[in-house]
Parts: sequence; structure tokens; C-alpha cells
Amino acid sequence: MAEYFHGVSTRQVDTSVSTPVTADSGIAFVVGAAPAHTVGGSVNDPIMCQSYAEAVAAMGYSDNWGNYPICEAIYAQFKLYGVSPVVFVNILDPAKHKKSVSEQNYTVTDGKVLLPLEALKDTVKVTGYTAGEDFDLFYEGENLILEVIEGGSIPERTGELTIAFDAVDPSKIAEKDIIGGFEVSTKKYSGLELIDKVFPKYGIVCDMILAPGDG
Repeated sequence: MAEYFHGVSTRQVDTSVSTPVTADSGIAFVVGAAPAHTVGGSVNDPIMCQSYAEAVAAMGYSDNWGNYPICEAIYAQFKLYGVSPVVFVNILDPAKHKKSVSEQNYTVTDGKVLLPLEALKDTVKVTGYTAGEDFDLFYEGENLILEVIEGGSIPERTGELTIAFDAVDPSKIAEKDIIGGFEVSTKKYSGLELIDKVFPKYGIVCDMILAPGDG
């Protein structure tokens, strides 16, 4: 005979979201390039992250793991294995590892221009127009997006804009940037040498040292 229930009943079902496993050992210290310029992130500063969202907020994220190998580590540690914490050090310095992209014409589609993720927002120059008055800039997905401001000076039916900018260039990162050291003039550590700063800052010991990338 079938069994019927009256009133409110509940049941527990499995969720597809895995809870990160907090590790006491096997804590990774990861050094490499990240698109931290897209989130106002730091350079040569050990950042401990407990989740995927926290790592993306601190390091930025791109599926271009060739340019930004720290993103591969973020995906592997949190999405594949669900292990935390992880300490990341971004060594891609916009002040040092950059190039200039000269004026080019870019197509305007639906009031927007798609610039590469490498473009540095604060360096974008649009011939004849002013940032904040005629256009806004923001990072989204794999691009820096220039959006025409309604009521600004850019005509509604404009098909092209002439744009120049500086861009980060991960190819300029050298082995010495990864290895790092201590700079006497600034009294600052960099690269792998920053592992000694993790325990004083966070009270944990990293026993896995990773420098992901093609090298």
C-alpha cells in the first residue's frame, strides 16, 4: 500500500558545490603572473586565499593560462581539488613588465569597444575624447571594455575610435623575477624569497613551492 505524508516534510540532498578542505600541511606557495591589474591587486606581496572567489578578487582571473599561470593554480587548487588555504604572489608588475600600443582604429559595436585584457585602464587615450565624460572603462571577462557614455561628445553612430594605451606584457617576466631576492634600496623582498614572509604575516608554513608556467 502506498504511503502518504500530510503537512510539511523535508529531505537532505547532495549539493554539487564542494567545500574546500582546510589543510594543515601541503599548503601551496604559488609565484607567477596574474592579471592583478584588472582588480587593483598587488605585486610581490604574499596573499593568502581561502576560496576561489577570494583568489579571483585578489589576483584577477583569465582563461589565458599561458599569460597568467597563477590562474591555472587558482583553478586547480580550488575548482579541481578544493584545497585551502593557498598563498599567491603576483610578480607581473605593470610598471616594469609593459609595452606601449600605438594609436589604432577600433570598431565600436553597440556603443562598446573591446580592448585586450592586458590594456592598462588608466593609460587608455582616445583621440578627441575624455575618459569619464565621453567614455567609461571597465574589465569584464577577457577584455577591457570601453563604453560610450550617452550624452557625451562621441556621436551616436560613430563606427570607429582611435585608441592608444599601455599594456602589461607577461613575456617580459624573467627568471630572476620569479626567483626574486632582497632589494637593498627599497628594503623589499620579491619572488620566491617572499616565502619567508608568510609565517610572520599569516601564521602558516607553506611546504609546497610552485611556479607554474611553460618554463
